Amino acid sequence: DKQSQHVRIEDSFFVDVDTGIRVINSKNVLIKNSLVIGAEAVIGYGCYSAIDIVEPSSSIRIEANELSQCSFGVFAVPSTPPTRDVRITHNEVHNNGDGIYLLGVSDTKVIGNEVLENEWVGIGLLLESSGNSIQNNVALDNGYVDMFHDDASVDNRWRHNTCVTSFGFEIDCP
Repeated sequence: DKQSQHVRIEDSFFVDVDTGIRVINSKNVLIKNSLVIGAEAVIGYGCYSAIDIVEPSSSIRIEANELSQCSFGVFAVPSTPPTRDVRITHNEVHNNGDGIYLLGVSDTKVIGNEVLENEWVGIGLLLESSGNSIQNNVALDNGYVDMFHDDASVDNRWRHNTCVTSFGFEIDCP
C-alpha cells in the first residue's frame, strides 16, 4: 500500500464533469484556486463529488476553490484508520446536493467557507467524527439544514458560524 504524497492541484478548471477531484490514500495534498462544476443532468446531479477523499488520507488542504453542481461539494468517506488533518478553508460551495459532508474524520478544520443553497445539508459531520473545528463559516439557504452533526460525532468545536438552521447540540448558530 503505497501512498501518493506531495500532490498539488492549483489554478485548474474541471467543468462539465461527472467526477471532480478524487484523493485516494494520499498525504500532503494541496487543492487550491480551482473550479469544479458538475455536468448538467435531467434529474439530480451529473457529478458525484467535486472533491472526495477516500481511503485513509492525511494532511489534505482544500483552499479557495469553487465547487458547484455535484451531489457533494466536499465528501470524505469513512476509512480505517480515519482520514485526519484535513483543512477546508475559504471555499465557495454552492448548488450541490450536500455542501461539505464529512464521515468519520478527525483533527479536521473547516474554516471561513461560504456554503450556500445546497439541496440538503450545508456542513455535516457524521459517523463518529471527533476532534474537529468548524468555525467562521457562512452556511445559509441549504434545503434541509445549514449545519448538522449526528449523535455519534462529539467533541467537535463549532464556533462563530453563521446559519439559520442546525441540528446537533454542539452547534452554536444563532
